Amino acid sequence: MIGSPKSLSDSGSFLWIAQRVSGLLVFFYFLFILGILVSVQDVTYEYWKSIFNNRLVQVFSLLAIVSLITHAWIGIQCVISDYITERLIGPKAILIRRTLSNFFGLLLMFYLFWSLLILWNL
Repeated sequence: MIGSPKSLSDSGSFLWIAQRVSGLLVFFYFLFILGILVSVQDVTYEYWKSIFNNRLVQVFSLLAIVSLITHAWIGIQCVISDYITERLIGPKAILIRRTLSNFFGLLLMFYLFWSLLILWNL
């Protein structure tokens, strides 16, 4: 049983909850974009741009991007820790695991930075 917020972050419960919440946010964003595409007859660049000039849509898009990156990071870490082990690969598993974690961490940070540039017209 979870007794305090500290024990929540120390266990896998926090990651499990973060994975589910981020998945829900990405799903709601997908429904939002799908609703726009279904409800509008002719989606032009000007219409699309006018939607994303709305500050609320920009914030929702940013939340969806951060959620997607969070979801991906947790998933990647789970796969790496499950399949890159010393038992399966040998003594070099720790080095491989760290290298893959660093690579994917940098890649996801690049995607976040790139998304911010596009979304906020920086």
